[in-house]
Amino acid sequence: MWMWVFFRGIIMNPKHKRILIIIAMIFVTLISYKYMSSPTIDTPAQPGQQTELMSPIPVEHNVPATDDTPWDQRLENVVQIYSKDKDGNIVAVGTGWFVKDHAGLIMTDAHVLAKDSSTFQINLKDGRTYVTNNILWSSEKDDLAKLQLQTSDKLPDGFAICTEKPQIAEDVWLIGNPFDMPWSVHKGIIASPSRSNVPEFKRLGFNSDYMEIDIVELPGMSGGPFITKDDCVIGMASFLYAVQVDKNQSMTLSFASKTNKILDALNAK
Repeated sequence: MWMWVFFRGIIMNPKHKRILIIIAMIFVTLISYKYMSSPTIDTPAQPGQQTELMSPIPVEHNVPATDDTPWDQRLENVVQIYSKDKDGNIVAVGTGWFVKDHAGLIMTDAHVLAKDSSTFQINLKDGRTYVTNNILWSSEKDDLAKLQLQTSDKLPDGFAICTEKPQIAEDVWLIGNPFDMPWSVHKGIIASPSRSNVPEFKRLGFNSDYMEIDIVELPGMSGGPFITKDDCVIGMASFLYAVQVDKNQSMTLSFASKTNKILDALNAK
C-alpha cells in the first residue's frame, strides 16, 4: 500500500512525470535496437524436409541480339546497274551486289543485263562509277548472272551468302533501286521458302523453284539482295507473278532466287 502511495506521489509530480517518460522511452529504444540487430540463424533442414533454393534474377536472355552493322555499310555492298546499247542509250536498269571474298564480283539477274547491251555502267554508293562489259556467266533459265569489275581500287567487302535454311515468316530486307531511285530498303518476310508448283514459271521458261517473299519488288530492284538480320544474302529479287483481278487491277507475288542457285551461279564457269 505504501509503495502505491509512493509511486502515485511521483507520478502526480509533473517534473517527476516527465523524467519517467524520458526513462521509459530510452528503455524501449534500447530493447528495440537489441531485438532488430540480433542476427538471424537459418535452421538446418531436418531429414525428410525439402529446402527451396531461390534462383538469382535471370539476365534478359530473351532480348534479341543487337545489330551493330550500320545501314550505310550495308548499302555500300549494293550497286546500281545501267545496261546501255552501242549508242549509249539506257535499255535496262537494275541492281547488283558484291559477293564477300570475291573481289570485284557482282551478282545480278540475267534480265538486268539486256541482250542488246554493249556496256554496263556500275554506280557505287560512294559516287564512283565504272563501265564494264565483262560478263563472266549468265543463265536465262535461272535468271542469274555475274559481272566482274577489274580495278585496283578498294571495293566494298560484299555480302556473304547465307548457309542456314530460310524459315517461314523470317524477316528480310531488300535493297534495290526502284524506279531509278537508288539504295532503297524495303522490309518483308519469307512467305514460303520454296515454290515449285506455279504453272507460270514453266511458261516463262524459268527454273521451277523460288522463294516467295511478302514484299513488293518494284522495277529497278531486280537483282537486289534479300538480307537477313545476320547480314547474309538469303535470296535475290527475280520477278513478280501477276494475277489479273479485273481490267484495272492485278495482284502480284514476289519471288526470289534461292541460295542454292546463287551458289551454283557463283561456282559456274
